[in-house]
Amino acid sequence: MRLGNYAELQGKSLDYVNAVSSLIWGGHVDHWPDHVKDAVNSIDGLDYDKAIQFIRDKPEKVDAVWQENQVAQLNAGHGGVPLMIFQGEPPTTWFEARYSIQPSYGRVFEVALPGALPAGTGVES
Repeated sequence: MRLGNYAELQGKSLDYVNAVSSLIWGGHVDHWPDHVKDAVNSIDGLDYDKAIQFIRDKPEKVDAVWQENQVAQLNAGHGGVPLMIFQGEPPTTWFEARYSIQPSYGRVFEVALPGALPAGTGVES
């Protein structure tokens, strides 16, 4: 978590998520922690060793990132995980959510998660 917080401080949080989440959930590496250093170093503007040193030198600054995030989540009315708040809309969780996704080729898909939509909507799970 602290590496992600460090990435946020550097303005690279989405790059970090893109690089590291596929290691964790992508199923393409045997032991994902062995690959984090390379993933972080693949992000323009981040250096794993510098990040670790910063985290060791200023843990309170790094931890403040998630603490501030927690306050923002609570202020938005969020009380569970995972979290999705978009453009001030009410917080949603996986079982309450419906998302529109527009792929690069232009078709819009409605993604309904289990239990997300009432019966009769045409996209029940």
